Amino acid sequence: MTGTLLVPVAGRRTPLLLAVYGTLRRGCRNAGVLAGCRHLGDGEVAGTLHEVSVPREQLGYGYPLLVLDDAPGPAGAGGRVRVEVYGVDDPATLLALDELEDYDPDDPSGSEYVRVVVPLLSGWPGAPEQVQVYVHAGEPSRRGPVLPGGDWYLHAGERA
Repeated sequence: MTGTLLVPVAGRRTPLLLAVYGTLRRGCRNAGVLAGCRHLGDGEVAGTLHEVSVPREQLGYGYPLLVLDDAPGPAGAGGRVRVEVYGVDDPATLLALDELEDYDPDDPSGSEYVRVVVPLLSGWPGAPEQVQVYVHAGEPSRRGPVLPGGDWYLHAGERA
């Protein structure tokens, strides 16, 4: 992120539209957290995916970090990230998501991720113009290599 200012979403109000790009996607290790939510469709947001810098062997798994881009490039060019969009209506689910992502709306500067509103660049007919997404706000040293193509499925070996 070169000049984008992250403005975290305050509080835990539902309903909301949430875009997920990594382990919360269908077929991935944390998808169950969204089990009670409506999958609305797929799309893209501006950003770059990085693999977490801690080796998979050490963690036992990998996960992506999203960093926002100021100017998105064409699809698949690293400036767009594939997402699934969900309707989150349950405050308990949102609390579980915020905890998984280490996001505290009362302490965004101490959070690993922050939940922010971003434009949905592509989607389905009638898709919303904006969604919320968790963006990496922690130490840049945790950002490992860029995952080209902007799609976690291409790198994770996880798929429904």
